[in-house]
Amino acid sequence: MLKNIFQRICNKIGIKSKIIIHAKMKGLFDDNSDYKFNSYQLLNLIFDELYPSEIYVPSFTYKFTKNLFFDVIQSPSEVGRFSYEIQNKFAVKKRRTLDPIFSVIDINKTLPDQFYTNTDSFGNNSIWSYLNNNNHYIININLNSPIITSQLHHLEYMHKTPYRYIKNFNGKIKNWDSKELNINYKYFVRDLNSNTEWDRDKILSIAKDYNAVIEEGPVKVFSWDKLKSPLSTSVSNNPLFLLKKN
Repeated sequence: MLKNIFQRICNKIGIKSKIIIHAKMKGLFDDNSDYKFNSYQLLNLIFDELYPSEIYVPSFTYKFTKNLFFDVIQSPSEVGRFSYEIQNKFAVKKRRTLDPIFSVIDINKTLPDQFYTNTDSFGNNSIWSYLNNNNHYIININLNSPIITSQLHHLEYMHKTPYRYIKNFNGKIKNWDSKELNINYKYFVRDLNSNTEWDRDKILSIAKDYNAVIEEGPVKVFSWDKLKSPLSTSVSNNPLFLLKKN
């Protein structure tokens, strides 16, 4: 089933696309194989059927805000089993970015070097800035949410939305050569006294209105190039636009 789905998606987005993958493994495959096997199987399907030029898999580690330490090889991803298994395979190959909270796995090792080390969560040297300036597709697989993407945080950052602010975290990171370095990390955090919950149904509806989403079974593919303009205009006119109404 997934093979046919990805074939149809490829016919719509073409080969050599830049993609970022958010996936939930539980219930995606019918067999009783383990998560590691199925994670590799999913990645291979994407390779074989979409032929992407760049593939990124989030491997976020929010615990840095508590323990103030990040090991680019050993710190486990906290955003699902697919991410965790892909990190275990590729981080040792120096394909995980050195961002203590919002690291990604650069599967094809195609991300320009300037974006590999980042100290400002959504700043100019972040993966999100790079992706914002390069046409790419956000692939949501088997998720329970209408849309999952950190590009929305980057959009909030660019528009300086009033319910988020920069908070500094002083900690240590261990790089690919096992060298520990001090870091001052700027994290665009939510104001705990404000409503910060996105209206994801509304965002999905806008994606449909602007032909910015392909829906095939358990897979949604969002074109950020098509979606960012209407969202940016709306947030510019109303800084609270992305949020659910109280």
